[in-house]
Amino acid sequence: DRAAGKRRRVFGNIGEGARTLAFRPDGGALAAGASDMFGGVLALWDLESGEEIASHKVGTLPEVLFTPDGARMVLISADLAYAGREQFFDARSGGETEEKVEPFRVLDVLGVACGGGLVAWGGKDGRVEVVDAADPNRRFDLPGHDEAVDDLFFDPSGERLVLVTLDLGPDESRLALWDTARRRHLLTLRGPRIEAARFTSDGEHLAAIDALGYLRVY
Repeated sequence: DRAAGKRRRVFGNIGEGARTLAFRPDGGALAAGASDMFGGVLALWDLESGEEIASHKVGTLPEVLFTPDGARMVLISADLAYAGREQFFDARSGGETEEKVEPFRVLDVLGVACGGGLVAWGGKDGRVEVVDAADPNRRFDLPGHDEAVDDLFFDPSGERLVLVTLDLGPDESRLALWDTARRRHLLTLRGPRIEAARFTSDGEHLAAIDALGYLRVY
């Protein structure tokens, strides 16, 4: 409890290797994921009662987020065969609704559009997919990215997507800005490795800090 500074509840134990947490946008539920070298688990709890709503065996290195409309959970993980797993769950019941497995592909970053309409993810192979959260069969790739995706995120409107990828060397980054509505590349910036980057709340500016400590606003 932030106001009282006291712990309100202890939820169930999902095992060692806890690595991801996400609150449902309405504040009514909490999702958590954990994994070891053999696999992972995803659990969803009701925040008011503390009861577990659902639990699923999933792949390793899970990353979970809720779509901003609160309708779905999106989970990215990898199985022991190094296949990337994309799974969608109902955010109320915790039941799985869709799953896609891509052999020999590891997905390790995930971003969700602020408007709730789109989900984007990319991995070590540089491929970036943008998916309709309401219908995961509607998807498209953003071409021209061959290096590992370090980070990706949407602007507040959900219409522009920023990709941060490693450039030619480990100390250099490439930042690309895309118009996802028109599927159009807008610009690319190169420089020292970017440690963090985000849009301002109005979406008018983009700030990035690099490994040398310089903060730049575009």
